Amino acid sequence: VRWGGCGGGVLVATGALPFGPGKVQVTVNVVVVVDASGSMGAPMGGSSRMSVAKDALKQVLEQIPDTTHVGILVFPQGNWVYPLGPREESTLAGAIDSIQSRGGTPLGDYMKRGADALLKARRKQFGYGTYRLLVVTDGEASDRGKVEAFTPDIISPGTNLNSCPLTNTDSPNERPPVDSGGRTEQ
Repeated sequence: VRWGGCGGGVLVATGALPFGPGKVQVTVNVVVVVDASGSMGAPMGGSSRMSVAKDALKQVLEQIPDTTHVGILVFPQGNWVYPLGPREESTLAGAIDSIQSRGGTPLGDYMKRGADALLKARRKQFGYGTYRLLVVTDGEASDRGKVEAFTPDIISPGTNLNSCPLTNTDSPNERPPVDSGGRTEQ
């Protein structure tokens, strides 16, 4: 499976291989952890970071295969606006539109919750499939220690971790939230 681009770019998934004579169906699973903290309301390119994130997320999800299972977990509200499962375009678009920015940035905790959902899907699918955690954030985590502590555990079972940082290039304090030793694609 190959993924690339983010933030107005293109995210492409290719994969799903048949195994053995019975041809086991392989499911691509994507959990998107969306930062809806107060800082996501900051201006960005004539809009807000949240508006940019929503538009980019819709564009990305429109381009992945229809068979991809998608889940969207929003923090700090702590809710799944779209539980991990098969895609339904109209419901998915409405879920993305419902996201509002407010509150703090417990990024590490929500990265772990998203990864736990992927591990549950892996067990349910007997280990067959692709598992990807996409983090959409401005990188201002209030629990950076947890982000750094959880990242190795998230990627060790084969989950691909991608960061889609939404930052203003003129702010030196903003940086991508994770670095998984070269396995994080930005």
